[in-house]
Amino acid sequence: MKPPRKPAAAQTTRRRWVGILLALALVAAVQLGSAGDLSGPFLDTRLHVDYDNALFSFMARNGLRNGEARSQWGVTVNDYVAWGERAGPPRYYTDHPFLVKAAFQQFARLAGTGEASSRTFYLIVSLSAAAGLFTLLLQTTRAITPALVGALALVSLPVFSKFQTCVKFELDGMLLAVWLLAALAWFERDRGRGRLAVVAGLVVGCVLAHWTSLLVAGFVGLALLLEAWRRPGRARWLAFGVPAAAGAGALVVLASLMAWLQGSWQGAWHALVLASARRAGVASFTWSQWLGRQGTYAVDNFGVPFLAAIGIVAVALVALSVRRGRVGSSTTREAQPWALGVAMFALTAAALVWLLAFRQGSYVHSFWQLPLTLPAALLVGIAVAAARQDRRWSLAALVGAAALVAQLNVAGIAARREAAAARLGTPADVEFLASLRDDRSSRLVYVPVARHPLDEWFQGPLFEYYTDRPVVVAQPGWRPRPDDRVLLLRYKDRDTVVGDVGIRLGARLVDERCGARLCAYSVIPR
Repeated sequence: MKPPRKPAAAQTTRRRWVGILLALALVAAVQLGSAGDLSGPFLDTRLHVDYDNALFSFMARNGLRNGEARSQWGVTVNDYVAWGERAGPPRYYTDHPFLVKAAFQQFARLAGTGEASSRTFYLIVSLSAAAGLFTLLLQTTRAITPALVGALALVSLPVFSKFQTCVKFELDGMLLAVWLLAALAWFERDRGRGRLAVVAGLVVGCVLAHWTSLLVAGFVGLALLLEAWRRPGRARWLAFGVPAAAGAGALVVLASLMAWLQGSWQGAWHALVLASARRAGVASFTWSQWLGRQGTYAVDNFGVPFLAAIGIVAVALVALSVRRGRVGSSTTREAQPWALGVAMFALTAAALVWLLAFRQGSYVHSFWQLPLTLPAALLVGIAVAAARQDRRWSLAALVGAAALVAQLNVAGIAARREAAAARLGTPADVEFLASLRDDRSSRLVYVPVARHPLDEWFQGPLFEYYTDRPVVVAQPGWRPRPDDRVLLLRYKDRDTVVGDVGIRLGARLVDERCGARLCAYSVIPR
């Protein structure tokens, strides 16, 4: 007797799940192929590729050493006089929400605080963000191909590829924001209480993760409010009210955590005001200079072919929408187009607010444009989905998208290689820094003697990560403290150079210890 045949629906579901898993595996493979070395040393925090990895690995190490409850949030800063020998009470970095940083510290509890730990954790974060975009497109287009193309575009973009293993707050926000939007699309298809609870929970995560995801949650709330206003009913008002209440509660929790860590509400507010003023400052540049800088960053971060492609796609989609009469509201609109429109609006608006509200930050840092990668990649997926409705355009769209993703992948790998080639530090320099761990000093002071390319290297938290102590650069007229440790470049005639520097500083430099390019000295005042 022949076994009964499986129902066609079950076979279709099985094939669909196989297709989804294969698509996600392909996205992961492309991302891993461009991730680079996860275990190499942090060689140049000046470039911001290793900056946050060194900084938050240092903070995680501090928190794990301290052990107290207030130090378990991934934002602990300790002062030291030797490796592991703390001096004074801890401080806390609360310029941003820190949910994912707290999760990283707990990950480091198991995986350690070596270089590979932070890179691995953030590779998981960025891959999860790509999976969230895939899920959002899958929920809204009901097709695997547009979801796959959108996710591949995201992980191949040069700016995403360059920073995908970096401990960036922007990646925290992208992770929570895209999953909130995917959950919103899921909820729109079936407005059950359980699904609404998931949406509300992700709103809480967005508020606690980063300002960009908080903005996305706010714009989602605005869309839900307008929807309830236009189409009133108990279900619509609940769909707005429950996430809004959850977000308000999360804001209270976030403010309370910041106040607890800073010791008072005033301390938390003061830290936020200082950080906001610093990142929003515009005194050093004009609007035209800022716009020019954004254009330069956009070319580097996305590439001219991609910018041209999404410009054409955006115009084509608007024209198609006008032709089909989909501009504005429709009483017969489906849940998927509405959720997709909300996603595009929320992601784009949040990214633009992030750029415009903190113009000093976006002027100085190219990675400030990271949140723009989500709406850009989403637009690619939407274009492929729209082309599927017309056989004449479907194949052309797929071929064009595949070529675009391939070009982006090559550009993304090149961006990482360029960043690696621009590093000023070497593994030998890091080994020398690590050899100074047990020396007693509150800080290291680099003294420039003559202009040298390596002078720029002495920025960022590289030294705290490897020695537990910071480096400052000596300014004209600076005088060393007895507990300073002086750093000089290793000159061939260094006896003469060290003597001249000592006379200029009014001190004797003793206990010389040298690496391949640097030497360290203790200070004895004359």
